[in-house]
Amino acid sequence: MMPGQQIPRLLGVIGAGQMGAGIAQVAASKGVPVVLVDVAQRSLDHGLAAIQRSLAKQVQKQHTTQEEADKTSAYIRTSLSLKVVFNLHLLPVWTHHQLLFLQELKQADFIIEAVSESDRLKKSIFEQLGKTSRPDAILASNTSSISITRIAAATARPQQVSRLACIL
Repeated sequence: MMPGQQIPRLLGVIGAGQMGAGIAQVAASKGVPVVLVDVAQRSLDHGLAAIQRSLAKQVQKQHTTQEEADKTSAYIRTSLSLKVVFNLHLLPVWTHHQLLFLQELKQADFIIEAVSESDRLKKSIFEQLGKTSRPDAILASNTSSISITRIAAATARPQQVSRLACIL
């Protein structure tokens, strides 16, 4: 860690797919408490199972100990508290939802969005994050194809929005 950098007290990760689960695992392995949020229990279960498989492989290959793997798991909690309203006309698939607020993320000081590459979905998430997250929270998107400037414009605080490129 570089001088002046701080470790988040709570990292929020939106989206429990491959990228979101990977981000959660890496952060938790460094001792950062993580809340992994998604709209479906099945998605959270799948994300947690992927994390457990990854940790088991690391233990098997002796890249980590079982004790460290258990500590990593203990730093991750999940939430279905993405409050949603069904709206078929706005967005396709997990994307059939318009986010109203992200209750579980209100205490996070760093939030990473890792959902499907849908301009509307990402803008909707950031619009709500801008309204409901801590005023000093850093908001990041793992987008690979959507302009971060367009995503940031959905918030009242675009200067606190960043692109976070993760390769897992």
